[in-house]
Amino acid sequence: VLDLLESDPSAEVRASAARLFVTAPLDVALSGLSALAEDEEWFVRLRAIVALGQLQHRSAIPALVKGLCDQHRFVRLRAARGLATMEQHLMEVLDLVEQSGDRYGMQALLSELEISGVVLRHVERLATPGPVRDEAELLLQRVIGLGIRRLVVSSLLSHDNAQIRGRLALVL
Repeated sequence: VLDLLESDPSAEVRASAARLFVTAPLDVALSGLSALAEDEEWFVRLRAIVALGQLQHRSAIPALVKGLCDQHRFVRLRAARGLATMEQHLMEVLDLVEQSGDRYGMQALLSELEISGVVLRHVERLATPGPVRDEAELLLQRVIGLGIRRLVVSSLLSHDNAQIRGRLALVL
């Protein structure tokens, strides 16, 4: 049934199908939503990208990165939101976005990482010893290199925890 809705001549039906795909088995959902994410109508692509972000699955990353490079601003912003929520795969996401060479897509992702609090969560992880801190340091170094400096410097200057301030100084 979803296959029929996905290929319906009506864009409104295809957009509605994108919402339904979230409830389908993962392989069916990924396949259908990836196809709808390339639809000719921007609002169909938008619904597909939102649904792909809701899946929270690593296999959705390539389609979301492609959506991050979409010509329509709303599609790019929702792809950025979906990618920013996949914190355990952020280094991979940053690699793929950087490889795309799309400046607007990268800026959308970096903005979403700031707005959604992902960067600040990684700042807080600097107080946790071991691999958690190491991963946080690597991610912070990466986003600083890509352009998120102001937020990190602000944290360095104003954070209550001296240990975090010291780790941020080393990261910078």
